[in-house]
Amino acid sequence: MVSEVTHTQNGETVTETVNEVPNSEDIDPCGLDESFLRELSIDPADLLRGRGSSASPTCTWEKGPYSEPTLYYWVEGETPANPSNEIRVLDSGVTAEVFVESDVSTRYILRADDLTLNVSYSVDAPEPGQSLELTAQEGVAATIDQLLQMYGR
Repeated sequence: MVSEVTHTQNGETVTETVNEVPNSEDIDPCGLDESFLRELSIDPADLLRGRGSSASPTCTWEKGPYSEPTLYYWVEGETPANPSNEIRVLDSGVTAEVFVESDVSTRYILRADDLTLNVSYSVDAPEPGQSLELTAQEGVAATIDQLLQMYGR
């Protein structure tokens, strides 16, 4: 989050741009932009809430069990790394743990200071001879980028 701060310095009014880290309690963890969700072929109306506790809010978009595409993630505080998970550097430069990875179903875990993001995205497998418009890895990476922006990281 960026804001402008105005103050007086040496008798003159000065406006500075300040990067502020938003307070996690003030953020709707399921508040991803609807246009972004549509880019992932996710219908914003398919949001289900309620998995997890209020301390670890969980956001799920799915038409029904085992339907594709599905976006599922939860946000929690600092958690220890799992040394058995492979590490992947995403195109944005952030490092995430790989929990599951394929072109059609991927889950990455990102640990950023006091924030842990577990993000899973699944898409329908393509028909023979067809290719995916957006792979699960690309969808998870894009979601992580969006969440980091929401949380000011």
